[in-house]
Amino acid sequence: MEKIKILFYSHTIDYAGTWRSHERILLNLDKNLFQPYVVYRPNADNNRLDYLIKNLGSDFVIPFNATNEKTGPDSGYSFINTDFFDVVSKLEPDIIHFARSGYYEWPFIKRLAPIQIETNIFGFRDNSEFLDYSVSISDKITELRGGCDIKIYNPIPLPINNNEDLKKELNISEGCLVFGRIGRKDNFHPISLDCLYKFKQLGFKFKYIIIGACNNTLSKINELNLNDECIVLDTTNDDNFIDRFHKSLDVFLHYRSDGETFGTAIAQSMMYGNPVISHYAGYNAQSEIISNGGYVSHNENDYLEELIKLVTDKNYYNTISNNAKIRSLDFEELSISKKFESVYITLHNNKKQ
Repeated sequence: MEKIKILFYSHTIDYAGTWRSHERILLNLDKNLFQPYVVYRPNADNNRLDYLIKNLGSDFVIPFNATNEKTGPDSGYSFINTDFFDVVSKLEPDIIHFARSGYYEWPFIKRLAPIQIETNIFGFRDNSEFLDYSVSISDKITELRGGCDIKIYNPIPLPINNNEDLKKELNISEGCLVFGRIGRKDNFHPISLDCLYKFKQLGFKFKYIIIGACNNTLSKINELNLNDECIVLDTTNDDNFIDRFHKSLDVFLHYRSDGETFGTAIAQSMMYGNPVISHYAGYNAQSEIISNGGYVSHNENDYLEELIKLVTDKNYYNTISNNAKIRSLDFEELSISKKFESVYITLHNNKKQ
């Protein structure tokens, strides 16, 4: 059987959930059945490119040239000047898979491959002839788009099989309550810090590890005098470090001003049995993803009440922790990759008939 050639494209090869979901799919594909390729723009912020090349192979990670200048929405925000289409034409892919917001957008402004698939991450709808199949990542995205061909959750890796955490490295004493949040350096919301200010006033001792803090986060920490309690770390591509981060936590304290369309960091922390406390804002797909493995609050007092309940009621904590582990198996990367394999094979076979 000739391998199915799949070309994966994302605007950046980076640490964010959009690209890393692509990455987990393509690296887990059965290489006896599929040959994945990735095309990338060298002048983008490709801070995970080296990892990709190391694990997929340099022959299958192909650069293309493009200026930074783009057109407007009518032409799909196309690059003014690029050799992308020539590069893709030489590869002759059977399928192109593009993670995007969902609206009409370059490069799906023309026919590049027999099958063109999107992973829709923000619920916009492209009605052009150049989109063949739409995958939503949550019920919220399906709802916003007005229907998708299939819902497949983002793939999440299982924990690394060791007991290493960050507590010693970060000088966190044994027995100290440890909370955490990891995400982009934007979309700040003060709810977790406002909650922790009150939590501190009640006499609780804790550390809050924040990976990826924007200036607003830092200002809020200073305003609430939580400098001793908060450990701020820069964003990272180190999967071992991220694994150790999740292993350090008692509770994942989530914040995001516009909510989540899935919530990759949330789902990953649940893999470690970490209960999640979030809040309603924006998209709110985090409610679906967390399910009974945590709690989605309406305000900071609600957030605080749940946190106190988790840290003072061991039986309740153990129940929610176990729920989180069970729920997270719905996102496990190998099973998710198998779902995509089935989609690819079905679409490819149907196209050949």
